[in-house]
Amino acid sequence: MMAALVVYGGMLLVFRFSALMSAPAAPEPMLRSILLAMGAALLAGSVAWTFTMLPSAPAEAHDATSLEAEGRRFLGRSLVASGLAEAGGLAGCTLALLGGTLVESMGLLGASLIVQASILLPRGEGFWRAWEERQPPGRV
Repeated sequence: MMAALVVYGGMLLVFRFSALMSAPAAPEPMLRSILLAMGAALLAGSVAWTFTMLPSAPAEAHDATSLEAEGRRFLGRSLVASGLAEAGGLAGCTLALLGGTLVESMGLLGASLIVQASILLPRGEGFWRAWEERQPPGRV
């Protein structure tokens, strides 16, 4: 999902913020405010979800089956957190396509990348490292 944000930003820079596409009229102030607020709320939701729903290590498991279940649960919750962060970036893309400024649109895309790279990625790496250490011998 992080790579998709880079692609979105690149496409916006090439098409919307260059001479290849004519600039649409600036969006209505209310729509601009809604998209900015929605993007910020989605990013905040991603951070909140990460810190409340994604453990930094799996719970103590007594057998391999419960450890596998912890891994599946973490993966599903990680997808929700990453999806919320990407949706915040997509609000910036939408704003740019509707005539928003480069600063506003790239700001939301950049914030989304920062949330994913500085919060979600380290949390996932820590969890999976601990998960592998708790695997029974001969199973990884």
